[in-house]
Amino acid sequence: MLPTMYDTERATSPQEIDAVEARLGIELPAEYRAWLFRFNGGQPKPGTFHFKGVAEHSESVAWFFAVYDGEYNNFETEYWAFKMQARRLPDALVPIADDGLGNIVCLAITGPDVGKIFFWDHELESDTGTPTYDNCRLVADSFGEFIDMLGSPIPGEADRKAAARRAVEVGAFPFEVERQCNAIESEFPDVRKWIRKVGLALYDKKGMFCFHNDPLSFTFLDFVLWMKQMRDGAESLHTSTEDVLQEWHRLRTAGLPESFTPAAALVCTILTGWTREADGGFGLGGYGPGFVTDWLKDRAKAGDIALIDENLRFTSLGESGAIDRFRSL
Repeated sequence: MLPTMYDTERATSPQEIDAVEARLGIELPAEYRAWLFRFNGGQPKPGTFHFKGVAEHSESVAWFFAVYDGEYNNFETEYWAFKMQARRLPDALVPIADDGLGNIVCLAITGPDVGKIFFWDHELESDTGTPTYDNCRLVADSFGEFIDMLGSPIPGEADRKAAARRAVEVGAFPFEVERQCNAIESEFPDVRKWIRKVGLALYDKKGMFCFHNDPLSFTFLDFVLWMKQMRDGAESLHTSTEDVLQEWHRLRTAGLPESFTPAAALVCTILTGWTREADGGFGLGGYGPGFVTDWLKDRAKAGDIALIDENLRFTSLGESGAIDRFRSL
C-alpha cells in the first residue's frame, strides 16, 4: 500500500538523476529511481515503519530527500554532508530520508545488501571516526517493501499515537519549561496555552512533536528563545560561554556545515530544557540541529533576532511579531 505524499517537489527526469549520479560517482537502484520519477521528496502519511522482525518498535519518516536545486531536504546536499564533508555512513549506504530527529533512513547501493533499507541512529554513532553498522538497523529487504510498510497500519500504532498526542495536550512540562512559565505567567497568563497549541499544531501536521524548516516549526523555536530571554534576560543568552562553545564544537565535529554557529549551539543548549522527562510528559524526543540554523537564518534576515555583544536576542520588532504569532495560534 502506498502512503499519501505531501509537499513533493516538481517531477524529476532520468537526465537529472543521471547527472546527480555522475557528480557523486554512484549508481542508484532502479526501484528507487522509479520512485523519484513519481514522488520527488515530500512527507509520507502515515509514514510509520518498524525494524525488520521488530514490529513492536516504530519510527517515522519526516521527509524524503528530493533531487532538485532547492536548499532543504536536497538529496545531493545530504549526500555531501554525510558522505563527503564528514564520513558518517558506511560506504554502501546513501541517505534518502530523515525522521526529523537527526536520524537517517539509508539505502544500500553497493555490496551484498544492495537495495536494502537501514535506519541510521545518530545517538549510537561511533566516535572512532570510522563508520560501522553498529548504529544501523535493517528495516526492509527492498525499497518497495519499505514503501509498502509506510502505507500500512502497524498493530497498536493508533493507540501509541493517541497517547503521544495526549502527552502534548496535557502532559507535565519539563522542569525548565515549567520554571519559565512560572516566571512570566503574571505578564502572559496564556503562555501555557500558547505552548500547548503550537505543540499540538506541530503534532497534527507531522505525526510527532518535532520541528523542521517550516513556519510553524519556526514559531516553536521563537517560543524557545523568547521564553528563555523573558525568564533569564538577554544577558543570559551569551554565545561565548563555555557550555555553548562546547556544544558548538560537539555538533560541528558531528558533521554539521560551517554555517552552524555558536549562536545555533546556544539555542540547542536551551532546547535541552524542552526534552521530554518522563513517559506521558510534554516535550521533544529529539531534534535535527540543522533546522535550528535554518530558523536563525530566517529570523536574522527578517531582522527579528540579532547578535549584540555576543548576546542573542529578539529585537523589539521581532519580539512584538513573535508575541502576535503566539496569540494567533
